[in-house]
Amino acid sequence: MSPLGFALWLVLQLYFYLMFARLIVDIVTFNNARLRAKPVVSWIIKITWGATEPLLKTMRKIIPNIQFGAVGIDLSWAVLMLLVSIASSAVRQL
Repeated sequence: MSPLGFALWLVLQLYFYLMFARLIVDIVTFNNARLRAKPVVSWIIKITWGATEPLLKTMRKIIPNIQFGAVGIDLSWAVLMLLVSIASSAVRQL
């Protein structure tokens, strides 16, 4: 693998882990405002959201929510994780 390919693969891997960290942070802090207010947790939320929200926002414009009555399911996170994983595998093969 070329140095440029390795660098791109590394960036994709880091983004994949940031997306996974965002999932964990969102699950843990969903209904816990006191936990979200703690400085370390707030810092982690800012980093994960700041890094992942721009691409997720773009994905949400492309992929509409799936509606089940009054409940909407956002598939943008899952699709973006799949795309990052596929891109990472493709770069690794180069």
